[in-house]
Amino acid sequence: MKKLSAILLVIMISAASCATNREKESGKENMPSLEPPKALNDEWSKWLVGDWQGTAKSDFGEHKDWAKGDCRLNIKFGLNGQFLVRQGQSQVTSLSDEYIKQLKGQHLSDSDIEKMCNSTFKSVEIYTIDPKTGEVIAYLFDSLRCIAKGTGKREGNKEIMNWVWSVQGQGASVRVTEKVDNDKFITTEKYKMPDGGIMEDKAEMTRSKKGKSDSDSGMDLHNPEQLVSYLEKEGRNWMVTQRDAYWAKGRPLESDIRSVIGPFFQNDTLDSVRICEVSQIENPPFYKELERQGIPMPMDFRNMAGITFNDTVLINPSKIDAKRHTSLIFHECVHVAQFRFLTPDGFAREYVKGWANNEFDYYKIPLEIQAYQLQRRFDSNSQSTFSVEAEVAQKWK
Repeated sequence: MKKLSAILLVIMISAASCATNREKESGKENMPSLEPPKALNDEWSKWLVGDWQGTAKSDFGEHKDWAKGDCRLNIKFGLNGQFLVRQGQSQVTSLSDEYIKQLKGQHLSDSDIEKMCNSTFKSVEIYTIDPKTGEVIAYLFDSLRCIAKGTGKREGNKEIMNWVWSVQGQGASVRVTEKVDNDKFITTEKYKMPDGGIMEDKAEMTRSKKGKSDSDSGMDLHNPEQLVSYLEKEGRNWMVTQRDAYWAKGRPLESDIRSVIGPFFQNDTLDSVRICEVSQIENPPFYKELERQGIPMPMDFRNMAGITFNDTVLINPSKIDAKRHTSLIFHECVHVAQFRFLTPDGFAREYVKGWANNEFDYYKIPLEIQAYQLQRRFDSNSQSTFSVEAEVAQKWK
């Protein structure tokens, strides 16, 4: 299911509402979209998330097991779930006698060889999936200053990647990662060097920490029912704490804005509103739990222009065109009216239910659909008044 792509909902569940003001304006239909692809949600990527440890060995030509080592991997989603990031670290544990003899033949001292035996190798690999072709695309960077670009595919329980190496790296390689079971995989990589030589590495990795179950919540948030339950509860708590933290810092609606939107709202609705300008809208603390369980967060609240917590509206002036300020306030006040009619608990429930029942699409959430529809009616003709509270009551009675 597409649960992860709209966790923006989630948090807006509590959030009362984030107005992104992305409705099309006349004459701008052909402008490029800033909406990202849906976050990675394939089974292979979700399975890999977590911490892994294991052993590796390497053959080079006739030199078998010339090097052995221990290795660790931390794999997680990054950049709002658009990429899978693999951070690796390997420690050489032994070099074969034959290889040590060869090194001494190259006039390396015992201290140089010992240093090589104690060396640590680090790497970062970044993967994603081309949304148009389904091809796996990856880049690798390591502590030997090698850079590689990989392309490949996933078939069944295997991922096959073709790498082309540059800078300090040489030649090309083919890596096959095979899933043995949920907590084990084996990787074999064959390198073809520019001189025709072949090197082969093999690693066996065992999961040491599951990204989706080692959590403070005690819940598996990859389970849709548990995810919705968790988001409703934590979103409601976040809404309450944010409202309490900012209400006293807020101010009543400015008279010039109230004079424009006033005919559309009851006085007691607008009397309850507090506006608080902030330099940044912070992400909710339960984002950390989602990240810990390997669930990507497509929406970064720090980029939002406005959000409503019950009767308290946070506005980041740097994120909104001054000409759209009144329209944004109108949108947020629609959410205030929804809160007053549904109660905070009811709002949270309807928001999550609307998200889960509508393909996890923020723009299909009924509460948001109504807010944007009324906002567009206001924008198109602020002289043609209607009652927001009546519209809300008619919709949610």
